Formats: sequence, C-alpha cells, structure tokens
Amino acid sequence: MSNTTSIKLEAFLDKYTVKDLIPGERKLIHVESKTTVEDVLKLLNKHKILSVPVFDKSSEHEKKNGMLGSYLGLITMADIVQGLAFNPWFEKYTLGFDPTKKLFVDDMERLVKYSVLQSPISELIGMSQETKDTWIFDETSSLNTVAKCFSQGAHRALVTREKGGPTLLSQSDCARFLARKLEYETALGSDIGKLLEQPLSKVGLFMKGVKVISIDGNALALMGFQKLLQWKGYKDWQLASLPIVDSKQGGKLIGNLSESDLRGITSKNLCDILLPLKEYLTKMNGEIRAPITVTSQTTFLEALEKVVLEKVHRAWIVDDKNVPVGIFSLSDIMAPFTNFSWIHSKNADGQFESKGK
Repeated sequence: MSNTTSIKLEAFLDKYTVKDLIPGERKLIHVESKTTVEDVLKLLNKHKILSVPVFDKSSEHEKKNGMLGSYLGLITMADIVQGLAFNPWFEKYTLGFDPTKKLFVDDMERLVKYSVLQSPISELIGMSQETKDTWIFDETSSLNTVAKCFSQGAHRALVTREKGGPTLLSQSDCARFLARKLEYETALGSDIGKLLEQPLSKVGLFMKGVKVISIDGNALALMGFQKLLQWKGYKDWQLASLPIVDSKQGGKLIGNLSESDLRGITSKNLCDILLPLKEYLTKMNGEIRAPITVTSQTTFLEALEKVVLEKVHRAWIVDDKNVPVGIFSLSDIMAPFTNFSWIHSKNADGQFESKGK
C-alpha cells in the first residue's frame, strides 16, 4: 500500500472521535485490587469479557482525584493465563505426562494451593506486555490516534468521559464501527473502496511457503496455553489465539484455542488443563467450536463483515485443504488505516514458520 493511500485512509478515521464509538449508557465493569484471581475469572466468564480495570479503593489518590486517581491498570486474560499456566508445580506434567493417568489427591491439592487463584488480582498486573503499558484516551481523541494503538496489538484502552465516568474501548468496538461506516464507502475507484474489494492475498496477510504456528488437538491444554505466551511478537506482544490442528490429517484446522478458554477455570476444575485439548475444550464449552475461516480470495470487506457478524476476534485464512496459512485479526482490520505494517512484524518475529521446519 502506497504512503499516499495510507494517508488518505488515515484521514478517513480523523473524521471521527472515540465518543462516536461508545454508547453513552455504557457502564464500566471493574474490580478492586484485593479481589482474588478466581473471583475475577468468574466475573470475566459471567460477562463474557477478556479484561477488567483494577482500582485501589483504599488509595488516598481516589479521595483527592476521584475514581481515576485509584486506577492501577488493566488485568487481561493474558495476565491470568501467564500466572496460571507457568505455575512451577505444573512443570513435571508438561514433559511426558500421560493424561490417562489419574492425579493423586495430594498432587491436585498442591496444584490448587500453589496456583494464583487465591492471590489478589493486583499481583498479576503487568504479567503480559499489554498491561505493562497504560493506554488512556479522552473521548474527544481522534479515532485515528486510537487505531494506531490498536493496529500494533493493543486490545483495549481506558477512556475518560465528561459524563458517565471512565469506560473501556476495545478493538471489537472499532471493528463494529468501521463495518457500519465502511458500508457507505465502497464507491468505485476510491482508496477505501479499493481496499475493501482487495482479496486478502493482496492485502498481505499471509505468505506462500510458510505455515502458522499451531497446536495439535491431542496436546495437553496446559501446553497450548503456555504456547500462547511463549511466542514473542512485535513489542513482545503474545499470541491471543492458536489454531488447533489434526497432525494426522496434514495439519487440518479443527478448532481454536484462545485465552478466553481459561475463563471457566476454578479451584475445583484447575487440573482439567492437564487434559488433551480436544477433551478440555469439550468439557469446558460443551463442544469444540468450529473456527471461523476465510480464504486468500476472500475480500477485505467480506472478512471484516464475517468477523463482526460472528462476534469473534479473528478468522483463520485456510488453503484448499483447510490448513491454516494466515490470520485475519482485529489488529489487521486497523492496520491499513495507519502507517503500521503488521504482517512484516509477524514474519520478522516468528509467528510464521517455514514449511521445511
């Protein structure tokens, strides 16, 4: 994409502010710093959300500066996955563990006792790269400014408002807004129209001769969650999702593993993450949900509409054998409207492997 085209697309976002994206009645779901990790997981699961702001209600700052004065930061599922999946007590189960063997009661009690489930949630802030940085925007901020942040991997930001108090803005909010607005921007020959009509192969969201990092459906769920956080990408962002494949069928896509799949974990079922992925997901969700897919010939607009309609954060780009060859994510939706080239960072940082490996 030429620099001139990028500038024109950025100008499109400059027409809108953060306030245009946020319903006036939206309330902020938040937790106090002493809330346990397990209780936060229950809250996230109840509301089907992936993050929540943490406030210190005992803070002197709040008395002087109001609610924002006691804001400690965001906690995301990435932080909780990091804290749970890399518990040292799990180490002996990740290498050569036979999931068909039953754990001794003492082992199960130790895993729960030494997990972070009963720790205050404030201890996990900053476990992931995203929550080491605090993204705060005013409701009058240009959407272009926010898009630059979201195109580089940030998933949400705190927004201050004149009325209604602070709230959260997410990548999903931006994607839904763009889907509504771009519906009227498909004029033939316009820069935005050209982008929307381009197949994903032309947008540069996958490359020939490479394969996407994936996990086999028979691997332990624990290893899957660990793999989400062992890849270090642009600015050390972690992966938010992995395609689950059937290695016996040539890497055919059969499912999707994301941080949200850990939301249902409690003290009572913590040891379920030692089950094979297919069994774990079936037990947690009732089924292995079919992943949302597109192809290299799917247009940018078609992929955008599919992600928004299905209310997901990504669609896997698959070949004619249903093998994942790329990903179309919320960050990828934002990137063309900024001067950030996400695909080059994905390649350079190792999200893709050569097929010869």
